[in-house]
Amino acid sequence: MSLNSSKLSLNLAIALASAGIIYTLGLLLALLFIQMPQAVEQLEDDLDQIADSLTSPATQAVFDLDKDYANNILVGLGKFPYITHATIISDDKKILSSVTLREEAHTENQVFLRLLNLPHTKTYKRKLSNERFLPNSYGMLIFEVDIETSLDPLFTRMNYIAKQGLLGTLLLMSIVYGIVHILITRRLSNITRQLQKVSPHSPKGILIQGYGKDDEIETLTKGINRFITSSEHFFSEKERAEKELLDLTQDLENKVAERTQDLIKEKEKVEFALEEANNANRAKSVFLSNMSHELRTPLNSVIGFTRRVLDKEAEQLSSRSQEGLERVLNNGQYLLNLINELLDIAKIEAEKVELDLTTFDLSLLVSTCCHNVEATVEQHGLKLINHLQEPLLIEADQKKMQQVFLNLISNSIKYTERGHVEISLVKRSEHSVSIAVRDTGIGIAEEDFPKLFDPYNHVHSNLNKEVMIQSTGLGLPLSFRLVELHHGRISVESEIGKGSTFTVRLPTRQDR
Repeated sequence: MSLNSSKLSLNLAIALASAGIIYTLGLLLALLFIQMPQAVEQLEDDLDQIADSLTSPATQAVFDLDKDYANNILVGLGKFPYITHATIISDDKKILSSVTLREEAHTENQVFLRLLNLPHTKTYKRKLSNERFLPNSYGMLIFEVDIETSLDPLFTRMNYIAKQGLLGTLLLMSIVYGIVHILITRRLSNITRQLQKVSPHSPKGILIQGYGKDDEIETLTKGINRFITSSEHFFSEKERAEKELLDLTQDLENKVAERTQDLIKEKEKVEFALEEANNANRAKSVFLSNMSHELRTPLNSVIGFTRRVLDKEAEQLSSRSQEGLERVLNNGQYLLNLINELLDIAKIEAEKVELDLTTFDLSLLVSTCCHNVEATVEQHGLKLINHLQEPLLIEADQKKMQQVFLNLISNSIKYTERGHVEISLVKRSEHSVSIAVRDTGIGIAEEDFPKLFDPYNHVHSNLNKEVMIQSTGLGLPLSFRLVELHHGRISVESEIGKGSTFTVRLPTRQDR
C-alpha cells in the first residue's frame, strides 16, 4: 500500500472541481430556464410598444400612398439591432415599402434556442386603420425579429459565467491539490512506507518516525506506534495460545478416537442383544403357535365329549354330575378361546398372517355383530344402540374386521352393569372412516391405557374381579394388532364410573 500516486490530493481536488462545475451549471441553467423566458417576454412587450408607436404614421403613409414617407418610417427601425426586415403593405396587397435592415445572425447560441423550443426568427404584424373610421383597414405593418440577436446580452453573460466558472474551478483544483499533497499526502506516504516494514516477525522497537508537528497526523503516528507495541504482545500471546490449542486438539482427537471405539463396541453389544431378543421373540411366537396347536386338539376332544355326554346322557346323571360337566364344558370353551387368541397373536407377531382383502359394507358387518350378541345384551338387561344406517364400503379382511368389532362390542357389554352400549359413526372421508363403541360401564383408569393393548400386562384381571366375570383379556390386544395390520388404529377414552369409548379408524382402501 502506497500513497505516492497522490490519490488523496487528486480525489479531493476532483471533488472540489466537481462541486465548482455543478455550481456553474446550476447558474447557467437558471439563466437558461428562468431569465431567458423572462427576456423573451420583455422582447414581446418592447415589440408591442414599437408597433404601437408606428401604427399612426404607417396608417397615414398608406392612406396617402406615400412611398417615401413609408420608407423613412421603416428605415427608422434600424436603431433596433434585433429587427432584420420591415414591410408596409396596403390593403389591396401592394407593397408600399420593404426594407432589409441587416442579415440574420447565426452563432453557436442557437442551441439554447432549441433547448427552450424558441424559433430563430419571428414575424410581427399590425393592422393599419383609422380609429375614426373603424373598422376600415388601410394595410398592414410587418417586421421580422432575430430572436438570437435580441437575447445576445443574456448569451454573453452565460458565456462569461461558463468561462469564469471553469477557469476558477481549475485554479481552485490546482491550489487544493498542491496544499493537500504537501501537508497530508506526502506525510501519509512516509507513514505507509514505514508501516510496510512492520510485521509479526519484525524486530522489536521498529516504530513510525513522526515530523514533530502538533497536528492530527502526528496524533495518528503516535496511535500507530501504540498499536505496534501492543501488537507485539498480542502476537506472542497468540503463538502461545495456538500451541496450547494444538496440544488440546491432539488430546481431543485421541479421546474422540477412544470414545468412538467404545461406542462401536457398545453398538455391537446392543445389536447382538437386539438380535437375541428378536430371536427369542420369534422363538416365543413359534412356541406359542406350536403349543396352541398341541393343546387345541385334545381340548376339542374334551369339549366335544363333554357336550355329547350332556346332550345324550343328561337324564341319567345326577344334578351334581351334570353341574360338574357343565363347568368342565364352560372352562374348556374358555380355555379354547384363550388358546385361539394366543395363536392369533403369535401368528401376527411371527408375521405369518395374510389378509384376505375384499370390499364390503362395514355397516352391515357391525349390524351382524350386534345381532350375534343380542342374547348376551338381554341377559345383562342392557340396551344396544346401533346408529350405523348408511352403507360404509371399505376394503379389508371381512372375517378379521368381524372379529375386531365383535370383540369390542362384547367387551363393552361385559363391563357394563346397567345403561347401554352405543355404536356410531365419528368421521367419514374419502380415505378413512372412524367408528366409536361407547358404553356406560365401570370405566378404565387413565394410567392403565397403555396396558390395554398389551397381551402380557393383563389390565382386565382387576376389572374382572369387580364385575365377577371370566375373561382372557386378549380380545383388545388381538383387535389392536388386527387393526394395525389394516394400517388403522384403535384409541380409547375412559373415566372411572362413567364408561369407555373405543374408536376404530380404518382406511377405506389398502395399499397393495
